[in-house]
Amino acid sequence: MILSFAELLNQNQPSYDYCVVGTGPAGTTLALALSGDSGKRVLLVEGGREDFDDQSQELYTGSSSGREYADLDATRLRQLGGSSNHWSGYCLPLSDHDYDRDELDGIDPWPISSDQIRRYSRQASDILELPVFGRDSDKSILPGSDGLFRVAFGGSSRVNFGEKYKDKIGSSKNIDLVLGANLVELFPAPETGRIVSAELASLDGRLRIRVSAEVFSICLGGIENPRMLLNSNSVIENGLGNERDLVGRYFADHLHLEFGWYVAFDPDRISGLSNGKFIEPVPLLLENGSLLNFGWEAEPAFPHNVADHIVADFKEIACASSIFRDLTRLTGRDIFCRRIKRPTVGRLRLVAECMPDFESRVSLGTQLDRFGKRKVDLHWKIHEADRHTYNHAAVSIAQFFIRNNLGRIKVEPWVLDLSMDWPGRTTHELYGHHHIGTTKMGSSPSNGVVDMSCRVFGHDNLFVCGSSTFPRGGYANPTYTIVELALYLADEIKRLQ
Repeated sequence: MILSFAELLNQNQPSYDYCVVGTGPAGTTLALALSGDSGKRVLLVEGGREDFDDQSQELYTGSSSGREYADLDATRLRQLGGSSNHWSGYCLPLSDHDYDRDELDGIDPWPISSDQIRRYSRQASDILELPVFGRDSDKSILPGSDGLFRVAFGGSSRVNFGEKYKDKIGSSKNIDLVLGANLVELFPAPETGRIVSAELASLDGRLRIRVSAEVFSICLGGIENPRMLLNSNSVIENGLGNERDLVGRYFADHLHLEFGWYVAFDPDRISGLSNGKFIEPVPLLLENGSLLNFGWEAEPAFPHNVADHIVADFKEIACASSIFRDLTRLTGRDIFCRRIKRPTVGRLRLVAECMPDFESRVSLGTQLDRFGKRKVDLHWKIHEADRHTYNHAAVSIAQFFIRNNLGRIKVEPWVLDLSMDWPGRTTHELYGHHHIGTTKMGSSPSNGVVDMSCRVFGHDNLFVCGSSTFPRGGYANPTYTIVELALYLADEIKRLQ
């Protein structure tokens, strides 16, 4: 059933078995999975309306005090279906190495195994309208590389969770979906920490109601999840799950860096390195170089007739570059100034895991929203390990081009020279808008906000779902793993009850 906020108000002390907040991929998947329990009632809460609305979207505004980042109200959507209203459709599971890699620079690995999440891949693929796929389709090492292999992203039809599941939820006897209901605060019992109620407000802030449930789960994304825990501070001053000052810490996103250009000798040979086909390193290469996980692709930029016009200029620049002289010395192959005939010209794009950094964080700013709650401030910084990874990855990619006579490559100097600043918000540097790590999963309260069941430490009926729980995010787009995690969480909630 779909309710307006006014219709929810007409209920006398509404009480549910489960209260799920957020209707993006995490919240919708979780609510539908929980509703399968016979007789269990689910309240699914969406702060926005069915369609985009400026009044709702304004609540996502905030400030940035660290590295320049996208406007916080432009990097996510506040409406039915959440950010599935504008995602790219690219899907790839995290690798086993992303889950199982040993502690790296003080950052603990996932406390659960890849197998615990991977068993939900068939269901996740059905939800995202994908064929069942994995990372093992083409793991042959590419010739002339130091340990690179090709991985193909799955192409979802860009499932919009609001459009796809609205009718199913509307006809459900077990789910009440309320639109325009904004979570203002979660209230724990002082003695036990158990959440007893949630306060919801209408979009204009004039109407408010408290709802109770046996279990609460927030699925609001990697910026809003920590903000909600920190703003729920009427009973516990520092907020929920924040006894160790970990809520909001370790914010990360996937930087998509266009780090250079290539001119390929044979367009057919380069086609296997583009169009959703990424090249990633084997775990041994990562371990030996102390690198974060990464993937790269070659993106053709121009049709042949345009490429022909720029070849002469590119050739002159490339052959004069000291970078190419250094790479020639390293590889022993002098191929830079050979004759080029009708090449493919394009950009080289690198996507890498970002090092979780304690100082990169989501915290509460000084501005208040219309409900009297503090807006968010994002402080993001680039870790030395990020620079190290991009630098070494770029060199390995250049060597791969040279050893295989694929063509010429020009790497931007700010990638190779670690003393130079990165360009910031330019055409070179793009964001994945993947907000990761701010309520990270840990084996204990000393290294995480939620436990192996996504349950907030100290609050036995409060759960968090989404990429904010990822201890490490690999380089893959997170939506596939988010859906897998939501299915896992549904089973964990049922098991714990």
